[in-house]
Order: sequence, then C-alpha cells, then structure tokens
Amino acid sequence: MKMEKENEKYKETELQVKISKVEELLKEIKEIRQKEDGTEVKDETETEEVEEAEEEPEEEIEEEEEPEKAEEVVEKEERQIAKTAFRNPWFYFSIIAAIIIMLFVYKSIAPSQIGTGGVIDNKIDDSIADNNIAVPTNNIEKISVSADDDAFLGNENAPVTIIEFSDYQCPFCARFYLNTLPQLKKEYIDTGEVKLVFRDYSLSFHENAQKAAEAAEAARELGGNDAYWKMHDKIFENQEAIAIEDLVKYAKEIGADETRFKELLDSNKYRDEVLGDFSDGQEAGVQGTPTFFINGRILVGAQPFEAFQQIIEEELK
Repeated sequence: MKMEKENEKYKETELQVKISKVEELLKEIKEIRQKEDGTEVKDETETEEVEEAEEEPEEEIEEEEEPEKAEEVVEKEERQIAKTAFRNPWFYFSIIAAIIIMLFVYKSIAPSQIGTGGVIDNKIDDSIADNNIAVPTNNIEKISVSADDDAFLGNENAPVTIIEFSDYQCPFCARFYLNTLPQLKKEYIDTGEVKLVFRDYSLSFHENAQKAAEAAEAARELGGNDAYWKMHDKIFENQEAIAIEDLVKYAKEIGADETRFKELLDSNKYRDEVLGDFSDGQEAGVQGTPTFFINGRILVGAQPFEAFQQIIEEELK
C-alpha cells in the first residue's frame, strides 16, 4: 500500500516537473520574440508558478538520476527546436506569406465598384492637398465626362471646361470653395478662358448633402443660374447649418419664393437629378470629393490654385 502511494506521488511529481519545463520553454520562446521584435513581453508563466505555489503545499521530490537526465535531454532538444525555428528565415517568410495572402483575399472580396452608401472617404484628398503632390502634366489620358445640363460659371464656349464633382457637406469641397475658387474665378473664369460646371457627388454618410444639392437645383428653377450659385455659396459658407429649415431660410435670403421652394424640396423633384450626377461621377472614376476634370484631365482633392493653373495653361497652349 505504501509502495502504491509512493508511485502515485512520483507520477504526480513527474507530471508537475514536465508542466514546469513546458512553461519554461514557452517563457524562453517569448523572450526570443521579445529580442527579435524589440517589444515588452509580460511573464505570464512566472505569475502562474507563484499562484500554483500559493495554492499547493510544497512537497519534497526525490527523483532518480536517470529520469532527471532524460528530462534534461528532452528540454535541450525542445529549446534547440524553438531556437532553430526563430533563426530559420523560412519561419519569417511563411509569416509574411500568410499576411500577403490575407491581404490579397481581403482585397479580392472588397467591392470593385463603389456605389451609394460605400463611397471612399475623402481622406485621400486631405493627403494630396496637404502634401501638395505634383500634378502630372505629360501624356495624360483624357476622360470623357459629360457636363450634363448642370449650372456653370463663366463663358459657355470657353476653351477650357472644368467639371467639378462636389459634396456640399464635404470639408475639402468647402476648402476649395474658400481658398482656390476665388482666385480661379478672377484669373480664368471671369476672363472667359474657363467654364466651371458644378455636378453633385453627395456622399451617403453626409446626411444633409443630398437635400442641400436638391435645394440648389430648386433655387435654380425659381431664380435661374444666378440663384443657383447664390444658394451654392450660402451652403458652403454655412456648412455646419444645412438642415432643411436652414436651406429654407437661405432660399428666402436670396430672394426665392419660400413657399414654392419648400414645396420643391418636399416633393423630392430633384432627387433623381442629384443621384444621376453621382452615377455619372462613378462612371468617370470619381472615388472621393472634390474631383475635377479639366478638359478631361483628372485632378483630385482640395488642390491649391497653382495645381489648376498648371493644367489650364497647358490646355490653353
């Protein structure tokens, strides 16, 4: 009976020793990773050992010399395998390959065409504008983009046509309106060299952009091209307040019939017109706002006046 208890005690002790050695191996692997990555790794095994020590009473372990040597051999082999794995360049290659495959799979399942409700945000515009990326000027393939019958500024027969796809709630579109358009208007539009056509590209995550675009169209019906641009300016100058009640107030301020204007908004008469602009923009390759086509040459983002000037001058030659 005593012999059986001793055997059970030895087996239990042997199991604890093996668990301890596995934990030491895991600890060493984490330390190797820490050295490789330069990151701090929390020693979880040490915490677990302390907890085990508090929960279980210490027992004196009498191990025979042969099992101890066998365990040491196993431990050395396990450590050698771990070190070899981390030193082997194929280990890292396999990790990189797995990441590339995951990225490829993600890209392949992402929608190839962006529709309403999934439009790319205009962070791309911010990066382009802030970094002032040089505008490519040679051998540019021109894209055929319809001006439709949308409102425009300037000479109808100007040699250069700029078609702007814009969103009334987009901060980068407002930046173009405030910082670039005034000089563009002075240097080229008012001189008859450039015609600027405004087309709507209302992003679905801008809750007021669609109605703001419809409001400009309604103003155009009631007061012509001039009324359209007055409403256009009002909206961009008050971009933080373009709910329906605000739009009705602006219509009154520009001299439009308030009652009739509200009826046009409520009837959704220009909803399809605005959505049609969006569809044409997608077909032309627009993915963010603002996007411009200068005689078919694309320019993306709230670019400075000089970016427009460079292309316009080339088109005027």
